[in-house]
Amino acid sequence: MADGEVLSTGKYRFRFLATPHVPHCWEAGLMFEETQRTLFCSDLFHQAGDVEPTTESDVIGRCRSVLIEYQQGPFANYMPYGTLTDATLRRLAELRPKTLATMHGSVYAGDGGQALRDLNQVFWEVFQP
Repeated sequence: MADGEVLSTGKYRFRFLATPHVPHCWEAGLMFEETQRTLFCSDLFHQAGDVEPTTESDVIGRCRSVLIEYQQGPFANYMPYGTLTDATLRRLAELRPKTLATMHGSVYAGDGGQALRDLNQVFWEVFQP
């Protein structure tokens, strides 16, 4: 799919978002379901441990802990911070998602735009070039 292309299932509209190097490799991409405003965000907001399936609590602290822990071992820099990171996270925040469907950890229900802006700051603090 091309960046911005929409897949409609009748009830839902999934927009593909090219997100090079966010969260990982150059061919990275995410899906945003426009009807319910859900961002399927892969490894963004990575959390560890046995956490609840869904939360309205802040997931930023959990994510920060994982990123800092990983920087101390073999997974250091597993998520690159590059020239496109800031712009990509700002673009995602502008979508104003209501739900952040994470791959590892609790799904976050709340102000997804603010959470993405906060995550951008965490990435800068942990991975700053």
